[in-house]
Amino acid sequence: DSSMELGYQFLCHILPSFRSLLVLNSALLCLALGVFIYRYVPKQYLWLAVILIFLNPEKNIYGNLVGIRNGLVVTLFLLSYILVEKRKWFPFFIITFLLSTIHRSVLLFLPIAYFLGMSKPMTRRETIVWSIGSVILLGVGMSTLVDTVSFLIDNEYFERYEGYLEGNLTRGWLLTVTSIVLLVSFMVYLYKNRKRLTKGDNSILRMGMWYSVTSFLGSLAMRAAYFYDLFFIASVIKIVADKKVDISLRIALLVLVIAMCSYSMFYVWMGKSWWNHGIYHSILGSW
Repeated sequence: DSSMELGYQFLCHILPSFRSLLVLNSALLCLALGVFIYRYVPKQYLWLAVILIFLNPEKNIYGNLVGIRNGLVVTLFLLSYILVEKRKWFPFFIITFLLSTIHRSVLLFLPIAYFLGMSKPMTRRETIVWSIGSVILLGVGMSTLVDTVSFLIDNEYFERYEGYLEGNLTRGWLLTVTSIVLLVSFMVYLYKNRKRLTKGDNSILRMGMWYSVTSFLGSLAMRAAYFYDLFFIASVIKIVADKKVDISLRIALLVLVIAMCSYSMFYVWMGKSWWNHGIYHSILGSW
């Protein structure tokens, strides 16, 4: 009884059929993707957003459609992210509470998104804090970190996530190095261009940095990616679209990201023994 999400029960109760729940989940996913991209991706780079979403289907499509409760909270979080950007803490707190009645994982990921998604310009002190925090998280190791914060998950609300935290907490060195490069790229771009970036740019890029940091969290990174992957995509496109950045650096970043996403999709996701989808159909072809 302690693990029942009452909001999801109520939603299932008021909907006339399970099919209507699937339709609602799909509609919210389409709406969230459209609104988020329209708001945070330059129009002339919509093609790049489509390609990167295509190369991250397990995070942006399959994860939200297969895991219905997860899809509902992730899409509603994306639709309400404007509250984080504008620092409207009270309505965001209400939304977080309501979404926690559908899937309690939001209590792990939404509060930290509000805390980190600040829209003010990056300062030297904040850059130092990000650097030190990232090094500590990478160096200490997730197993030690779990022991330190075990009191947060040793209760009826978070017990289901102990498996994510205590499972395989290692990560391939290739993806780790790539995440470090991306983190440094986002941080340097944020700091060097702090006087001309908009509030939305500052907020999104900070979330892109946080997405890179979550890759150090071992198995928990999989769950975090569902919430934060679109911020990573938007951050990459913002830098690639910035004509004031040297074109060789923009091309290098784009090639690195496409290579990383392709490796993650075709080798890590589709290449494992537990892959149980016959064909991946999309407007870009069938695989």
